[in-house]
Amino acid sequence: MTLFYCTVLDAVPPHETQDPLVPFHTPPESLPASSGVCDLCYAIQKSYSKVIRSLQHANELDFSWPVSNYQLWLANTGDNDGFLVLGRSTDESPESNTSYTLMGAFGLCVENESLLGSIFEGRKIPESPVSSSALEDIKRWVRRCAEQHGHPEPRPSRLPTRVVDIKDGGTEVALLLSKNMTGEYAALSHCWGPIQPMTLTRKTLEKLCGGIRTVDLPQTFQDAIWITHQLGLRYLWIDTLCILQDDHSDWVGESARMCNVYENSTLTIAATRSTGSSEGFLGNRVGRTYVPLPFRHNGTTSEALAFDIPLNNRYLAGLWLEDLIQRLCWSIGRHAEPGFRPQVYRAPTWSWASIEGDVDYPSGMSDSTTDLALIQDVHIDLESPNNVFGRVKSGYLHLRATRLRPFTEPSQSALFFCEYGVSFYVHPIWDAESYLAPAEGKLPDPTRNETELFAVPLNWKPRDIDFSSGLEGMLFFLILKRAKHDVRAHAAVPGFQRVGSGIGQDGTENGASEIMALVESKWAVARELGELEDMLIL
Repeated sequence: MTLFYCTVLDAVPPHETQDPLVPFHTPPESLPASSGVCDLCYAIQKSYSKVIRSLQHANELDFSWPVSNYQLWLANTGDNDGFLVLGRSTDESPESNTSYTLMGAFGLCVENESLLGSIFEGRKIPESPVSSSALEDIKRWVRRCAEQHGHPEPRPSRLPTRVVDIKDGGTEVALLLSKNMTGEYAALSHCWGPIQPMTLTRKTLEKLCGGIRTVDLPQTFQDAIWITHQLGLRYLWIDTLCILQDDHSDWVGESARMCNVYENSTLTIAATRSTGSSEGFLGNRVGRTYVPLPFRHNGTTSEALAFDIPLNNRYLAGLWLEDLIQRLCWSIGRHAEPGFRPQVYRAPTWSWASIEGDVDYPSGMSDSTTDLALIQDVHIDLESPNNVFGRVKSGYLHLRATRLRPFTEPSQSALFFCEYGVSFYVHPIWDAESYLAPAEGKLPDPTRNETELFAVPLNWKPRDIDFSSGLEGMLFFLILKRAKHDVRAHAAVPGFQRVGSGIGQDGTENGASEIMALVESKWAVARELGELEDMLIL
């Protein structure tokens, strides 16, 4: 397979794309001239310039990134789905290890009817997710799942206790008590958001069973009903409409069956695009610019489409978005002087920049770790919006995670936990001032300067990592306390401040394996299913 680059590289013979590196414009300062006639050069020049500006801003904070004299190379990703633009600066010391800076990333796709359809898996994404081509794609994916993925042939299963019955071409719905009926159905996974959507209660039960117009439901529900109907399914399960929200026994019973509801659904609709039930998720997408590239393969010449993949290394008050959860796992060095918070605001408490002191990361944490939390939203308010490395006025992190309440024991400085019969503890490393949690099952006693504390498991090493020497370095916790906030967009989300961190410790012979089993069976599953608690860390 041969990829033809722009005419500026006529002196360079065509390269097979399996070559690890293909030389591109050197020096990259020649890019602006060629970008006027070559769409690919224009796209790469924009990405390269943006990275250079970020490196220049970083150097203003005492980093030492080279910002000139780069040689550019194109690197195949190895699976025909795109290529990377890498840069190596000739300003680097000859004694230094050869390293490359990621200057851009581009995906490759083709039109649905392209002659290269067997080579490139990616397809051009229609601007409208409700277009006929998008629906045909979804139907094809469902068929492929049923016919080619090697699992037992799907068959109608017992419906959940209650389902939304779609009537009159999707214009009306009614709550149906299934009474052990079987059939195919879709399930909706969605975020409620700050405004509570319409819910099933004892008061609304009769109305919902009698039927209501679809347009009277929140937009996310309307979108889910529309796509369920378009895919030929009659029933849809939505937690807020299928579980009695004011009946504790019904909620407990139905919540316990949720894993089976999602497992047995024909498909699950994940409304990840909306942060609340009123937003919907089927609006038009932001248009993507495609650059046509001629490809030749086995005598067939056709056109592939290259598109820019945004580099997610967004700078956030000392941390980077791309690996934010792992970067949240910082702590004050164990053998360093205690940290303190500067009088002048510098950063949110979740950033190491909010603390004056020596900051360290656990040696046990590495690329082999697994996240136990989800980033829902993150915002930094800058004094100068055009300088992402500049002074920070405020910020917050909307985290979805498991939230635990630790307790103390007499004459002990550790924080103790007992979850699902498994006991463990954390030696807290306080960011600045220290705190005292209440005794087990007790409220904080102000006369003893006790504070209600919370611990959030962020990151862990899975079972296939050897932990014969114990749990040290395997399970990282944030330690939080409550805090008020005035973020209107997240008014319904409780606020917290970070006050410390710690590594989970086992105190028994089989403690490490018991804690790992707890993580796998409870916390990791909760993250997978999205059954986490919302918190806004300031």
